[in-house]
Amino acid sequence: KAKKALKEEKNKKNDKRESDGHRIREAALTTMKRTAATLGLDDDATRSKMKEGRRSSALKDAASAVVDIMSMIDVSNKFKRAELEAKWETNALLQRKGELEEQRYLVYKAEREARFARNSRSINHILSLWKAPLIC
Repeated sequence: KAKKALKEEKNKKNDKRESDGHRIREAALTTMKRTAATLGLDDDATRSKMKEGRRSSALKDAASAVVDIMSMIDVSNKFKRAELEAKWETNALLQRKGELEEQRYLVYKAEREARFARNSRSINHILSLWKAPLIC
């Protein structure tokens, strides 16, 4: 008995929903007819215009979405290009820094060798003086 009562309540709700849906459709149709009558248009003409409006609206929305996507891709490409240029500049600076460090090392090495050569000459001179016979 309880199951039957539940089923009957569900059926009543469904019937009410269906009747509400029919009422809504009827109200929409009467509204469309009124607007068509006030504008002096045929019923078929308004329906076809509404369909065209929907199609063109959907087409406009799709076109707008495509344009938006393309503009996003363009902005993304510009950003990526700027990022790559910054990396190239950074790499060029690092390469130049390496070249300068190599040159500095070569200069430092040449200075050390020159100092060593001077010191070895002075030491050789001192040693040669020691080996020289003393004249008294």
